[in-house]
Amino acid sequence: MPIINRSDLLQLSVADRLELIEDLWDSIPANSLSLSQEQHDELDRRLAAAQKNPDAGVTWEQLKSRYQSR
Repeated sequence: MPIINRSDLLQLSVADRLELIEDLWDSIPANSLSLSQEQHDELDRRLAAAQKNPDAGVTWEQLKSRYQSR
């Protein structure tokens, strides 16, 4: 495998870097990631809260728009 250094990666376009990140993330087997019991509990709590009040959050588009306007 060829060695790629950081400066080479930073020369990639943002779109290419995001694609690389996605490819790297997808290459990690799901069963190799483990969560603590506290993390499981927090995810369950957040899911229950979102299901109880689905209008409490904002959409991805709303969030993106908010930060792009800064």
